[in-house]
Amino acid sequence: MKRSFRLAILPALVLTSVVLAQAPAPAPAAAPAPLKLTLKWTTSSEVDNAGFYVFRGDAKEGPFKLLNETMIPGAGNSETPSKYVFDDKDVEQGRTYYYYLESISLQGVKEKFSPVMSRSCCGQPGTAKVEDSEPHQAPATTPASPAPKP
Repeated sequence: MKRSFRLAILPALVLTSVVLAQAPAPAPAAAPAPLKLTLKWTTSSEVDNAGFYVFRGDAKEGPFKLLNETMIPGAGNSETPSKYVFDDKDVEQGRTYYYYLESISLQGVKEKFSPVMSRSCCGQPGTAKVEDSEPHQAPATTPASPAPKP
């Protein structure tokens, strides 16, 4: 098989060798984006909040399983709003999941932070159909530990 080449000479360019290589194989089709459900919540302010854990169940009544081994850091003591996001990447298309949040105080006291929220998975890979389109809004103050008694 006869091959022809054109060689262009450019100023300040020295061509020392030419290597012929086979054209690369076409790239495989991109894999679809993985399925995930994204949970978002906001606090108006926080008191002694070390962070949050996310729990998920297959029924509103539970049982619930801890999803994040590492606590999602909270704002500690803050009078300004804070926004949080958690992606649940272990979901199946067409299933409904139930979630709640647990807050942990700086002293280690655990408190159920949210009501149970339902989410249905997923119209297209990488997206979530959210039954309740509003993120959970925490109360104005979110004490994570009981108030001291006088």
